[in-house]
Amino acid sequence: MDSKQNSKIWIAIVVIVVVIAAAWFLFARPEKATAPDESPTDASISKLQKVGTSDNVSAIESDLNATDLSDLTGEMGAIENELGR
Repeated sequence: MDSKQNSKIWIAIVVIVVVIAAAWFLFARPEKATAPDESPTDASISKLQKVGTSDNVSAIESDLNATDLSDLTGEMGAIENELGR
């Protein structure tokens, strides 16, 4: 009888350890980073989607000239602030 009780105790211990390990894997995972609340305006998105499909040099140059990079420095600063640098 003593052997049966020992095996029941070991089975109970193994079950408890498995349940604790499963709970730890489910709840101790780091949270995924969420996207910032601030999103670009619809006008800037639609402007970016209007690019030429031509591989002509003048068409590519026209697309590059139409690209607005004036706010790039401010956006990089915001990204660095979010990363804590």
